[in-house]
Amino acid sequence: GQTVTLTWQTTNATSVTITATGADGSTRQISTNSKLSGSTPDKPSQNTTYAATASGADGSAQEQAKVAVGQPVPTLTFSADKTTVASGGTVNLSWQMTNATSIAITAVGADGVTRQISTTQNPAPDQPVENTTYTAVATGPGGSSTQQVKVTVTQALPTLIFSASSNSIASGQAVTLTWQTTNATSLTISAAGADGSKRSIPTNSPLTGSTQDSPTEDTTYTA
Repeated sequence: GQTVTLTWQTTNATSVTITATGADGSTRQISTNSKLSGSTPDKPSQNTTYAATASGADGSAQEQAKVAVGQPVPTLTFSADKTTVASGGTVNLSWQMTNATSIAITAVGADGVTRQISTTQNPAPDQPVENTTYTAVATGPGGSSTQQVKVTVTQALPTLIFSASSNSIASGQAVTLTWQTTNATSLTISAAGADGSKRSIPTNSPLTGSTQDSPTEDTTYTA
């Protein structure tokens, strides 16, 4: 897109024509405004060969000039709509680019695992569960441009609902303990008897579930 100036001088000519042939084989006529000597600007977007033909009563003469056109380097602006998000929350990644034909976005978590982010829509949503670095690479004929954004992921506090099927039973009778958790990675239940003795209640490791116990004295269950 940068301007090049074409200049010509002729003798014994009655007309001048200039043809521009691009690297892709396309041709264009360059206006000379019917001048037998002069100059004119052009803005080629690819490598171009200019051929000038001067014609007169005794024939014609032709000269060529070749112009190499460098492709501009892509520009990229890449951002996230938030830099801190709760685990599993949505972060929207947006970008703007020029002189580029494609863009790729990768996400690298704190554990080193790399994921590809779909760029079929802009902004592109993602739900990170750990601190994540997003890298965008815009690529075009003139090269590539890279930008990064980092998103800090906060872990939500666990929640727990814990209940017993009855708060008064006969000695040795079964009571059902039920629990539900969110954002938890483990659960333990302990039983403290009236005599001060303590026992662990097996949960078989589920974070949501139920189990039975048969206490023989007043017992406080703690999850």
